[in-house]
Amino acid sequence: MKKIGSVVLLFIIAIIPLVAGGGQQNTGGVVADSAAIVTSPGQLPIVKEPVTLTLGIQRLPTITDYVDNYLTKYLESNTGIKIDFRFLAAGNDGNTQFELMVSSGEKLPDIRVGRQPNWVQHGENGVFLDLNPYFEKYGYFFNQRMADVDLK
Repeated sequence: MKKIGSVVLLFIIAIIPLVAGGGQQNTGGVVADSAAIVTSPGQLPIVKEPVTLTLGIQRLPTITDYVDNYLTKYLESNTGIKIDFRFLAAGNDGNTQFELMVSSGEKLPDIRVGRQPNWVQHGENGVFLDLNPYFEKYGYFFNQRMADVDLK
């Protein structure tokens, strides 16, 4: 559970500037007005004013309540970010549902959790935002965690 929480927290921290900047997509760089609501590196909560992120996720049978579970409440109270869940269908149907959202131009969730066969293609086509500049500028906890991980 702790490992899953760390991964989700890292995704949330990485996507803050996108949402803070008004949900701009693929701007080619860090959204300029993001710094106005993001706290100093290493400070919690990580935003100065409430932010809501939409998390696109497929339901797992082992999780009975996504909204009121301990991890969700912990993340929301420690980051200042409200998580709005957008549930996708299970299995390959969830991937198909996401593909339909992309092809129809429907508003995508801020974060997509799960396997998606076309990640690389979507990245190359500009569907996904390049998070590298965000990790460099706002990824204090991510960078700290990665320094602790031995990738050998």
